[in-house]
Amino acid sequence: MALSFTVAACRPSPVLPPPARAPVVLVILDGVGLAAPGPGNAVTKAMAARPRGFLSRALGSAALQTIALDASGTCVGLDPDHDGNSEAGHNNLCNGDVVVHHQRFIRQLLADGGVDASAPLQDAMTRAKENGRPLHLIVPLADRSSAGDYRDALEIVRLALARGVPRLQLHGLCNGRSRHSCVEMAGELQTAMGERGGFASIAGVDHCFSRTGATAEVRACVGTMRAPRTGRERSLAEILAPVAANVEAQLGLPPQAVRGSTPLADSDDVILLPYRRDITVGILRTLRHRPRDDAPADNAGPIVTTLAALDSRRRYDDDPKLRLALPRGDGGGLLHRRLAAAGIRELRIAETDKAAHVTYFCDADDSADGPTYARFHPPAASRDLRAAPCLQSREAVARAVHALAKNEADFILMNLPNGDLLGHTGDLEATVQGLVCVDDLLGELAAAASDRGAWLFVTADHGNAEEMLVNGTPDRNHSKNPVPFIAVAPSGVEPVTLQRAATPPCVGRVTWTVLDALGLPFAPGRSLIVRPAP
Repeated sequence: MALSFTVAACRPSPVLPPPARAPVVLVILDGVGLAAPGPGNAVTKAMAARPRGFLSRALGSAALQTIALDASGTCVGLDPDHDGNSEAGHNNLCNGDVVVHHQRFIRQLLADGGVDASAPLQDAMTRAKENGRPLHLIVPLADRSSAGDYRDALEIVRLALARGVPRLQLHGLCNGRSRHSCVEMAGELQTAMGERGGFASIAGVDHCFSRTGATAEVRACVGTMRAPRTGRERSLAEILAPVAANVEAQLGLPPQAVRGSTPLADSDDVILLPYRRDITVGILRTLRHRPRDDAPADNAGPIVTTLAALDSRRRYDDDPKLRLALPRGDGGGLLHRRLAAAGIRELRIAETDKAAHVTYFCDADDSADGPTYARFHPPAASRDLRAAPCLQSREAVARAVHALAKNEADFILMNLPNGDLLGHTGDLEATVQGLVCVDDLLGELAAAASDRGAWLFVTADHGNAEEMLVNGTPDRNHSKNPVPFIAVAPSGVEPVTLQRAATPPCVGRVTWTVLDALGLPFAPGRSLIVRPAP
């Protein structure tokens, strides 16, 4: 496969005058990586179904330049050789320089003793010891997820036992997309606790994680953690035995209390270990009796300590029972800061399941609507993704086309989630159909960008859909494959050359490329566009 490309654009439309600066549209194809054609490559299968489509012209023609970018491992602030993920991908796509992901940040702190020095963690353990109450931990049973890692819980367990916490109660959240089974990870944690702890509840993440906040399912998940025990509960082994070898069953495991456990009480401390804000904030707000975003803080509920910031800074400041264990420095967001300072009109587009990706993940803080910042988040139309594989991508692209035609934005950032959301289902044919839809829509968007004299950049946050079979077995996970970067120049601009390199550049360089295209200051030599010598 070629390693660099540019796509030619058409003549501008005479309907509107040329903008003062060429607008930029940046499309993030969630979960679309580059790999050789094969039986499990939904991307190349979609290209074969549309031989004259946008992706075929961009990725499959030797006459066009194509570059690959690295969206995994240390390029996006993760451990070396680690699969990419949406949070790290968007965080770095919008920052320029590498932003260390929570996963690696916490791992580094664990290695150098920084977690042991966390005052909020020490205070939680001290209160549990003085009150003679269990210390509760909400633990992601995952080892390949951007939402958390059970090995963090192992370290917290060891630290708590060393500090004399009398008893630990764990609430496990099974993530079936892991190298180890939920049963294995739970067993390792149980061994670490010995006689001084156990699991109080267990559930699949499908019931407890939500991108729409404190849903009824999330409240039921937390309700199981808090519910009085009846004596009719089953042991952890009895609950997990039927789902031990079934990934889908682990993800969908209904919340259940464990025999002999102690429920979470308002007088207890709970440490919330997941670190994906967009899918965990519902648990946090339910624990703090604040299911609505605008609900005020009060003194009801347990004291909640989180490893990562799972709500706005204001929430942590205002809530007397919400503590942040590991404050971070700069978490990224350089692109938005530069655009805001220059008065660039921004439009962020993604369906509700990916709204946080183009706002919070990219901006590293709370994004606020205003004169130069707007968003459009069409609600996810169906939970049966395979029945409607185009998802809400038509609505998303239609909004971008409208904004270009009406000159409503200078910079449009859009996430098209089909490769990721459908890739995780393991349904190869549905994923192909979803990417065929995306291919058609990219053609429409390229035409609209050309008519308006805009740049169009197309890239991805991580791989997934290009590697849905591994050794003939369905693979629903992200990949370490590189991702594409496509540049469609505005009409009237000389065809651009993109930087070639023996090793794919990191995705963070997209930020500098956007700034370059908008005519704003950027780090010298960091744009992916090679400008001709004056």
